[in-house]
Amino acid sequence: MKLSVSSTAIWKQIPSDIDVIIGESAELKCALDNLSPALLPTWYDASTNPATAVSEGEIVFPTCPTCSITGTHSNGEYHLTINPVSLNDEGTWRCTVLDASPQSQDAQLTVLVPASIITSPSDQTVTEGTNTVPLQCAATGKPNAITYTWKKGSSDISRGGRYSLNGGSLTISNIVREDDGIYICYASNGVGQHAISDSATVTVNYPPTITTSPSDQAATEYTDQVTLQCTATTGKPTTITYTWKKGSAYIIIGGRYSLNSGSLTISNIVKEDDGIYTCYASNGIGQPDIASATVTVYYPPTITTLPSDETVTEGSISLTLQCTATDGKPATSLHIHGGKTMVISL
Repeated sequence: MKLSVSSTAIWKQIPSDIDVIIGESAELKCALDNLSPALLPTWYDASTNPATAVSEGEIVFPTCPTCSITGTHSNGEYHLTINPVSLNDEGTWRCTVLDASPQSQDAQLTVLVPASIITSPSDQTVTEGTNTVPLQCAATGKPNAITYTWKKGSSDISRGGRYSLNGGSLTISNIVREDDGIYICYASNGVGQHAISDSATVTVNYPPTITTSPSDQAATEYTDQVTLQCTATTGKPTTITYTWKKGSAYIIIGGRYSLNSGSLTISNIVKEDDGIYTCYASNGIGQPDIASATVTVYYPPTITTLPSDETVTEGSISLTLQCTATDGKPATSLHIHGGKTMVISL
């Protein structure tokens, strides 16, 4: 009697769980010794019910157009390669050999997706002192635990103080002019390269500041001119408009009034030019910056009543000589000459 011994395939490489980035290649190992030519490895997509056969031996079925069988078949290697991997490939894959023990070996294929930006921040224009500026940023990926970071220009922004993060969105509080700049959001879930949002420009408008103020000046009536200096640092926007007031009345430039940058020149001084002058520097943002100076105009008095000739008798009790004048600046004094000089301050 002849004893018949059957040959059993022996596993030497089994598929193992694998994480693969979408679009890349995945290889699931399957190799056995003592393979029977009639019972070559069959690969299944075991995520379906029932499982879907994708290959048998070297033959790949149309059910998996991105699949191929690799390895040295003479060494019993029938590895499954999927290239490129898509999200639909995620799941359980099974290598089956009917005369092996066990007959099947499973592996889990997990498809990873790098973070990608789905909401980018938008440009914003605000005024210095605004309470908050929100810059939106949102991303998706797999895994979905996403870490967000922000940069202003080339500098990292640290959370805390005036900077807060809600999800991926950055909020800047108590806006100052130094917040003006370009902001970019970065998102990462640890897979591949981090995602970069479109840049957003934050424009912070602020008013100009007067750096050279007019100084008090004194002039004599009919002197050539008086110049009241006024210059300001540039705000944003950079265009500065200068206006002047005398008291509460706006000064119209022209005639005796000329403007050079912000400085006001008054020509052919008259007594009516005496008063308080205020410079206003504005770029349309907030309240204009102001600075004031006093112009004092000196002018002589004018006699309006002259004394008349008088004849009196020696020993008369009194003599009155009339003399009146309009006030000048400084205060007017009357001088009566007749042998002696008498000074009468009015």
